[in-house]
Amino acid sequence: MTVQDSMSTEKSNQASSPSSETQRSPQQGDGDHPLYKLVDRLIGTVNALKLDFWVISGDEVASGKPLSLLYAGHNAYPENRTYLRKIAFADQCSECYLGKRWRWSRSVRKSALKHACSLEWIETPDWFMTCPHRQTDYFFIPSWLMGEIDLSAQTILPLDRYSFRFERNKIARNQLSYRLSTDPEEFDLFYHTMYVPYARKVHGEGAVIAGFERLKKQQKNQQMLFILQQGQAIAGCLIQYEGRRPHLLYMGVKDGDSAYIKAGAMGAIYYFGLLSVGTEGYARAAVGWSRAFLNDGVLLYKKQRGAYLAESYPIGFRLKVTQASAGAKAFLKNNPFLHIAKGKYYGALFIEEEHQLSDQRFEEIEAKYYMQGMAALIVYPLAPGAKSVPAPFADRIRIGGTNGWLQKEG
Repeated sequence: MTVQDSMSTEKSNQASSPSSETQRSPQQGDGDHPLYKLVDRLIGTVNALKLDFWVISGDEVASGKPLSLLYAGHNAYPENRTYLRKIAFADQCSECYLGKRWRWSRSVRKSALKHACSLEWIETPDWFMTCPHRQTDYFFIPSWLMGEIDLSAQTILPLDRYSFRFERNKIARNQLSYRLSTDPEEFDLFYHTMYVPYARKVHGEGAVIAGFERLKKQQKNQQMLFILQQGQAIAGCLIQYEGRRPHLLYMGVKDGDSAYIKAGAMGAIYYFGLLSVGTEGYARAAVGWSRAFLNDGVLLYKKQRGAYLAESYPIGFRLKVTQASAGAKAFLKNNPFLHIAKGKYYGALFIEEEHQLSDQRFEEIEAKYYMQGMAALIVYPLAPGAKSVPAPFADRIRIGGTNGWLQKEG
């Protein structure tokens, strides 16, 4: 059974702070407009065939085991490679640039063999998933996932949600409040003293800033939400209104000051932003893009506050295991992820447990890794332990098979 085959049996059918969300993502200028999505797809199609190839090597951060991987993407968008370096090596690694090559280049694969690469991480547009000749021994991981929160009458509004207790406590303790504005002069204040400083503080020289004029031209479809402390605006975001789903994005903190972050400014943006659009009658709200890794702090934060999977960015990565080295297994084990197969979202969790899992263990796995919007959470055993799923979890969790693709020792 291949990776994709393990999907085919499906019947048809506590992060405490969100402060890291300023990593560059589609929310910085893309929004929900169909034109942006079309442009993204066209660019992805053109760029898909020729990529910048790198070999990245180091010790896998959690295990200390050596790991080399082949990465292919575009130098114009280095943030994806930066993120991979962070989760795999905590940035303690070396890079060897192989040049710009066709994605099917044999010379690149020879270089990968020379460097004993055990993982391939290749930038790929989602339309590759529909190609009839595609291989089935890899995972397609979207570069970004959109989260939504249900604000309909059938759910409890954020003001009363238990999951927002952390924010409510900080808001009360630090006397935070909010106000809305459409004043063009205040847009200048938001952009130059909150959004830009915060992005640069988090990303330094690598920060990619959405253009001032382009954002300002969207004023008719957006408003600003400011977080106040003793009457002073200390943080804010834009709420863009396109269609039936308002979108909270472009968050910033005054002067990028970490003291305001510690006071709960970022959590207050989510809390008051959802409260505001919910009381306006919207049934759902988009809460921005997150990485597709189940241990990612931003994704966890949103999940714990009721977010579910809504859509994915049209460009992602093909993850393929070429050698089951100790470093590759450690990476998979320490970085569970979301991927797309046959148009559905699946979680992938790799475990190395020698015995059949108990009901309690399955309950822990479900609570930590299952997310609304998944077709299923697939558990892939790296050791002959988990063989079946207890009935209470069988509609949400399944056991996946590797059938040799993860058995080749490096």
